[in-house]
Amino acid sequence: MDNARGGLLSVRDDVRSRIKWCGESMTHIVRSVLSVVACLSLAGCHGMGHHHLVPPHPQDSFQTRSSVSAQSMPDALPQTRMPSIDGRADSPAAYRAPAMPSFADRPLQENVEASIELADYAQVLRQTGIMPWLNANGPYTVFAFPNAALEKTIGQWQGGITASYNQSRLLELAQYSVVPGRWDEVALGKALRRSKAASLSLKTLSGQWIYIQPTVDGSFVVGNGRDPSVRVWGKSFPQANGVLYFLHGVVTPRGH
Repeated sequence: MDNARGGLLSVRDDVRSRIKWCGESMTHIVRSVLSVVACLSLAGCHGMGHHHLVPPHPQDSFQTRSSVSAQSMPDALPQTRMPSIDGRADSPAAYRAPAMPSFADRPLQENVEASIELADYAQVLRQTGIMPWLNANGPYTVFAFPNAALEKTIGQWQGGITASYNQSRLLELAQYSVVPGRWDEVALGKALRRSKAASLSLKTLSGQWIYIQPTVDGSFVVGNGRDPSVRVWGKSFPQANGVLYFLHGVVTPRGH
C-alpha cells in the first residue's frame, strides 16, 4: 500500500509540474502573440497616418484599345544647343528640343517618363512608390509638376529631396497630384455645371481635396483651396488609363 501510495503521489506531482510548465509556456506564448499584435497595430496606425496605399496591379496592354492619336507634350526647352558662330544651323534639331509625343493608347507612366519636362516629377513618383498607380488600370487623372517649379519648391525644404525626414512630405506631395477618375476638360465642365459652384473639389490619393476652377478663357486653375492656384499648361492629354495635365507650378497639400 505504501508503495502504491508513493507511486500515486509521484504521478500526481509529475502531473502538477507538467500542468504548471504548460501554463507558463502558454502564458509566454500569449504574451508573445500580444506583443506581435501590438506592433502590427502600431505599424498599421502609422501607415494610415501617412495614407498608406497598396500598389495596384499593372494595366494589361493586350486589353487596351490601340490608337494612332498622339500629341506633343509641352516643354520649357527653347533649344538643345547654341547655334554655330556664323549663325547657320546644320539641322532643325539645333534649335528645338526633340519631340515628346504623348500616345493616347499608352499608360500614364510611359508618357510621364517620356517627357523631359516631367523628369523631376517622374523621379519623385518613383522615389515615393506612387509610379505603379500610373501603370494601373485606373483611371487616374494626374496633375504633373514641371521641372523648374518642382525644383524650386523642394529646394526650399531643409535637407532637400533625399533627407529622410522629408520622405513623408514628398510622398504626400506625390499622392496629392493624382486623382482617381478620368477628369478631362469635358468631364470637369459637366461636373461644374451640375454643382453650380465656382470650383470643383476632387479627392486625391493622399485623401485631401484638390480644387479645380474654370478661367474666362476656357482653361482651368488648380489649387488647394488656400494658396494661390496654379494654371493648367495647355490642354489635357488622353491616356490609356486616365488623363494627364501639365501645370505651370506646384500645388502642395494644405499644411506644407
